[in-house]
Amino acid sequence: MCGQPDNALSYGLPCIALVCAIFQALCGGGNTGGSGIRGNGGTKPGTYGVTVIGTAGASQQNTTVTITVQQ
Repeated sequence: MCGQPDNALSYGLPCIALVCAIFQALCGGGNTGGSGIRGNGGTKPGTYGVTVIGTAGASQQNTTVTITVQQ
């Protein structure tokens, strides 16, 4: 992220990290604590689309990632 990336891996790793963070946020809250009390139920089942946009200088790339949450 410092300077300009010189290969596809420099773009890919931050994108993967971002998608993982979004996925973790979507799935959060559905686990049980140590006391066995259920949380808020987490994300409702369904299909969610997330658009990821990356910009480097004058170049811009985007892609849509579809996440399916099952019960």
